[in-house]
Amino acid sequence: MDTFQFDVISLRFWHFAVTITLPWWVFLYLRNRRRNGPIHRKLPYKWPLALDIFKSQYYALTRGSLLAYQADYF
Repeated sequence: MDTFQFDVISLRFWHFAVTITLPWWVFLYLRNRRRNGPIHRKLPYKWPLALDIFKSQYYALTRGSLLAYQADYF
């Protein structure tokens, strides 16, 4: 039975580069995300329980433009 041998010299350079740089990019992304924090937007509703938002979303759904309507809230 053959055993698996790990030989660092036989690895290609790009394998090594990805292995080293990918965790660094993930670390930088997470650090910047923690610094900036999440975006908190308040829904501009006028009716109780935000029924006006549900009504306008329903009309956007029937027109077929729901994604364009909701893009302002993302």
